[in-house]
Formats: sequence, structure tokens, C-alpha cells
Amino acid sequence: MRQIVLAVAILTSLTVCSGQAEEKRSWLSDWFRAKHGRPTPTEEAQLKAERENSAYRTTPGTQPVLNQAEERFKAKLGRNTPAEEARLKAERENSAFREERRETPARSWAEETHRSKYGRYPAK
Repeated sequence: MRQIVLAVAILTSLTVCSGQAEEKRSWLSDWFRAKHGRPTPTEEAQLKAERENSAYRTTPGTQPVLNQAEERFKAKLGRNTPAEEARLKAERENSAFREERRETPARSWAEETHRSKYGRYPAK
């Protein structure tokens, strides 16, 4: 009898856990994002597929090839050169399709520090 109760409890917990796995973003992906600072490989693949199927897609080959100085600048400082940033800004402003900007609430420095440390904003 005790074994049957234990088996039922295990099966019930597995059923509940499998229902949670169907969520769009699980705690495991949140943990991975907090630890590594990027989405999981599965999430990255999904985001890439969404970007490729979006209406704002540019045709391949329109991105200019960075020269050696620009590549070194980007590798060292983690951002584009000022000239490249100006070119990208002008391209965004002059493009036929503009992405809609969402209004995001202003975050305090304490909330941003908490997010950088724990990978999520504090509960309110």
C-alpha cells in the first residue's frame, strides 16, 4: 500500500512538472540568462527564426563588411565605431519600416543593480 501511494505521488509530481515545461519561459531559462547573460541556445534559435520571418527583414548582403580597424574597435570596446553608429542611426531613420517603440517604465539605479546582480528585477 505504501508503495502504491509513493508511486501515485511521483506520477502526480511528474504530471505537474510536465505542465510547467510548456511555459514559454521556464525558471531554467531565467537561471541560464542570469548566469550567462544571454538566452539559452533553444531560445536563441527561436529568436533567430522569428527575426528571419519578420516583416522588417533586410535582404542578405546589405550589411557592409567591417574593415580591420572597425572590427578591432568593436572587439576592444564592445560597440561600433562612431562612424558606424551614425550610419546605422541614419539607416534606421530613413528606412521604410520602422519598429514600434514600446514605452518602458523608468528604472531606478537600485533596480538596475539588482537586475545586473540577480538577472531579474526585484519583486514589488
